[in-house]
Formats: sequence, structure tokens, C-alpha cells
Amino acid sequence: MVLAASCSRAATPPHARVAVCRSSNLVLTYPSPVIYLHHFVFVYGLRNSGPTACSMTGYPAVTARNQSGAPLGIHVEHLPEWDQVVAVTLRPGQTAGFFLASGSMPKVCGRRSDIYGTFEVAPPGASQTLAIATPARGACPGQVVFVSPVESGTAPPTSA
Repeated sequence: MVLAASCSRAATPPHARVAVCRSSNLVLTYPSPVIYLHHFVFVYGLRNSGPTACSMTGYPAVTARNQSGAPLGIHVEHLPEWDQVVAVTLRPGQTAGFFLASGSMPKVCGRRSDIYGTFEVAPPGASQTLAIATPARGACPGQVVFVSPVESGTAPPTSA
């Protein structure tokens, strides 16, 4: 599966010194789903709700839980085709995006699927998680879900 995102990538200028974004100053948002034949891509945003600029670099840590709060039997891995990870600086009110992608929809995996309840996300460099209800219908046991690094903006991938 090859995914390309249309988000812009802007590196932090070397002279700019901003603190790493903390979970307490971020709001996890769900701007849009993108569903392709036999797999899904969910685009999420991390909006800076704090009073000052902050930065983050890398991949968020993601845990999927079922409707009872128990971890699901899926594996979250970094998207292997991603060419570079860059620093993202967010002024107050700005959003960085990332997406989760799966190679199969539950109805075509041929096995029982567990219903998602929430995704817990720890932003890059943070240990505290943010939770959001997920629109995904279910996960196949042992399924691999890929996560992208954070980028400026929240545009969905342009191809899959």
C-alpha cells in the first residue's frame, strides 16, 4: 500500500526555540475519514490550544481500545513508505495532522472483528495520552494499522 499525503512539510527554523508540545495544550480532533477499496484511512489532528507556540517531531503513539476499554489485538506500526520526518511548529490555534491506515476492512478480513471504542494518542515527545471516540466499525485480530508522522495541516492522503 502506497500512501502520499498532501500536507505541507515545514521545518522549524534553527533560530526558533519553542517548547515541545504537551498533551495538556493539545486537542485531538477527527476532521475526516477517507475510505478506499478494502482499506481505510482516518485523518486526525492535534490542535495547539495553549497560549504559546510549541513543536513536535515524529510519530504519535496510538493504542486502540474496544467499547469496554480493553486494548484491541491490533499492531500499530510506523508507515514504512514515509520518506522523511520533520519538525512541526504550531502557533496557538494551529493543527498538525497524522493518519492511521489499514490494509483491510473488517468485513473482508474473514474473521470476527472487535468493535473499536477509542483511540488513545500520545503526541510525539509526550507521555500523557489524549482519547477520542473512533468512527471505525471494527478491527480484525492481529491486524496491522499504520500511523504516519505528524505534519503541518490535516489534509488526507492523495492516493492509496
